[in-house]
Amino acid sequence: MGMAWRRRARHAAAACLALLCAGALAAPAAAGPAARVGLLDARQPGAAHLAWNAAEAPAGARLRYLPLSPPGACKPLCCVQAVEPTDTQIQRVGAREDRPLRGWTARLSARAAPPLVGLVFTRTPRVDYVNAQRVLLRWPGDSRPVRVDHCLSQEGLHVRLAERGPSGRWREAAHYYLPLGMEVEANCPATAQGR
Repeated sequence: MGMAWRRRARHAAAACLALLCAGALAAPAAAGPAARVGLLDARQPGAAHLAWNAAEAPAGARLRYLPLSPPGACKPLCCVQAVEPTDTQIQRVGAREDRPLRGWTARLSARAAPPLVGLVFTRTPRVDYVNAQRVLLRWPGDSRPVRVDHCLSQEGLHVRLAERGPSGRWREAAHYYLPLGMEVEANCPATAQGR
């Protein structure tokens, strides 16, 4: 009985080690700079939400934000705080299917008055406006910028994040969609909507 028990214990330990090694090898690569960017939906007073595609939750952190609507901020403003997990309308648009992102209720500072929709950041970037629908974000000490393209389809806001790859070409890192629940004047190119 002692030998059979030891043999089973060795097999169990070997199986656990194999699973751990396989998990470590299959772990995703380090997130790029687009993982520092989330979306803020504060269109209704008292009902602000954040959505994030990053692996780490920003819960409790004071986050800087940049309004997309209404536009006009030259640099990220202070502050929005993620409070507790919740359902959100903000979706991640993917090649195969749309899916909701991690969501949190948000507490806004007095300066962050609704209605507004914007970007939120785990680290404060420098902001360069290319045009009314394109923003470049750069972080101190990181040479990898993030390009943010935003536009309206007939019933929602599209926000696309792109990172510059080693070849210098932009590659999409995330595509967020926020249904607005009303018809708006669309300004998205047909190829940018993806819905």
